[in-house]
Amino acid sequence: MNALIALLHFCEVHGPCVVFCTQAIHNSVAESGSCVKSVHTENDLPTPPNGVRSPPSISSLRKTSISTTNTKPTQCPACTAQLPLIPNGQATVESKRLITVDEDDPTVTYVGTKSPQQNHLYKAVRLACVRSLTAEFCPGRDGPVLFGDEENGYVMSYMFKLRDSQARGEARFYSLMMLMTDRVYLISCWPFLVNSFRSMALNLQERANMVFQKEKEMRQSSNYSIANSRRVAPMSQEQFFRGRSNTSLRSLVDLLGIKDIYSQIQAQFSYILKLSSRRRMEKINQGRSASSLYTKLRDEYLRKKEREKGEH
Repeated sequence: MNALIALLHFCEVHGPCVVFCTQAIHNSVAESGSCVKSVHTENDLPTPPNGVRSPPSISSLRKTSISTTNTKPTQCPACTAQLPLIPNGQATVESKRLITVDEDDPTVTYVGTKSPQQNHLYKAVRLACVRSLTAEFCPGRDGPVLFGDEENGYVMSYMFKLRDSQARGEARFYSLMMLMTDRVYLISCWPFLVNSFRSMALNLQERANMVFQKEKEMRQSSNYSIANSRRVAPMSQEQFFRGRSNTSLRSLVDLLGIKDIYSQIQAQFSYILKLSSRRRMEKINQGRSASSLYTKLRDEYLRKKEREKGEH
């Protein structure tokens, strides 16, 4: 199964952005370099992801964060993933990628990066990102939708929003997306994908709501103290838009207050890709055995053909 899962975000400054994506790489060879390992050795079949605070148990999957170079973010924190920091000599650098190895099938590796590994996928993923966050969404902008074509692939996108006290309208829009070239395969995985993406979205929203309510209470308490101490001049509409137009939003790590959120997302994405590949498998079924009547008629026909050949 050739598929890619991505977390998308509509940034107020840069527009639709691919924040993090995970894809299955076949016959890959592990790279050398500084790494931090976290091994899951549960023997039972993993249960569906229940929350972002405790990633799902992925049977026989080993997750490794690898970094070979110190990559500096080129976009605002809201547009890019903040991967775990690892030691590299005397310095600490950001991981370049997250790798999950399936020990049931060592030839399959799930690689999580900030952008697709292959250049030919970048165009398709970018187009799917723009359509998912600007044109293709359900009424209310919350829920799953299917779109695509043969040239750029087929997409199942699940859009949702997170509360953010610092965002315009106190909300930020995200989307969980699976890109696949096989439309029939994608439709057959629809119930499983919808349930998995909905579970992830609900738990992200739950965590964001907790942070939002806490910040709201703190802001109300602070405003009450300022109002009692001195009078503050109201901000005009022009000042508000000028102040917000070039201000980058905070990252998902700061929004949720979870430092290893992308490690958990990588675990959940790997889980979804692994189980999606098991939804449909090609199998050769043996046909029915020949009946006695069919065998009798076939033998008579063959004898007749032999007699006709002998006469000629």
